Amino acid sequence: MITKEYAPVFPPQRQNRTLEGFTLHDANDVRGSACDINYFLTYFEAKTGNARLPRRADIVSAEIKHVLPNVATFQLVFEADGGLNDVVVLQMGSTLLDMYGELTGKSIFKCTDHEVSAQLFRTCGYCLEKRAPVVSTMETFSAEKPYLSAMVLLMPLSEDGKLIDGGIAYLSISSWKLFSALSPESRTKAVYRCRSKT
Repeated sequence: MITKEYAPVFPPQRQNRTLEGFTLHDANDVRGSACDINYFLTYFEAKTGNARLPRRADIVSAEIKHVLPNVATFQLVFEADGGLNDVVVLQMGSTLLDMYGELTGKSIFKCTDHEVSAQLFRTCGYCLEKRAPVVSTMETFSAEKPYLSAMVLLMPLSEDGKLIDGGIAYLSISSWKLFSALSPESRTKAVYRCRSKT
């Protein structure tokens, strides 16, 4: 159970502001643009039969060990009026640990990259609104690697099947810009190859 000791003094990045190059999507609208995101969606669809929200018990580490380095789980913390107050990291994979530092048991706003925490907070809010998996995309992964883009798939988790109290996120780093620049025919071929691997 998360207590008030986790409630941080939020930086300005928490506020509802425009984030450069940041876009939110319904997950099914972009599932063909990244093989690993399609895999993750398919995994949870098999667990739930699309009949309920996923829960933590659905996650079997041995079944998804090849993607675990890019995975993090979260607990959501709510205001008394039900609004989202904070997102606390429960577990994080080795790739995320290397990128952002140790955040297990901490608020996402402890991350030194305030853009990342703002993006994730906004993604969690959108996931709560949709009550479904969502994807956030970042046009440029970093100033050092402008040719790469990032996509984050966020799956809602619910222990009672009603209240979304957590989430599991998967980070995919890819040449999103290159995919977007393809002709419709080339995109279709790329999506077909992607789905045939999952």
